[in-house]
Amino acid sequence: AASIGDNCVKLYDLKDLQDTYAIINLEVESGSLHKLEWSGDGQLLSVATNKGEVFTYLTRLPVLGDTYRTSCAYLTSLLEVTVIDLTRPDQPTAFSVVTEPVFIALGQPGRNGHSALIPLL
Repeated sequence: AASIGDNCVKLYDLKDLQDTYAIINLEVESGSLHKLEWSGDGQLLSVATNKGEVFTYLTRLPVLGDTYRTSCAYLTSLLEVTVIDLTRPDQPTAFSVVTEPVFIALGQPGRNGHSALIPLL
């Protein structure tokens, strides 16, 4: 749940509305926050001002990840994937990606240490 007022957006956990989960302070004129709207899947929250400005926030990442043997890969931001060897959890490696991934997969390299992605459709 979310509410607007006093130039900020307050996010609440529906299990306990008395506890504020997060506060986003906006640099806008006093009293100019007009409306907020969630996307259908609840991932995005947009806030509109009386002057027509729109601020959109990502409220949660899609859960994407995979494991192979002792390795684990997971989405850490819309443009970053982290891979970690679970036998050395203090040494994660982050990889930048050009676009938001739809899926993440780990596996054994193919012939000569190379792998290929083969579309099935």
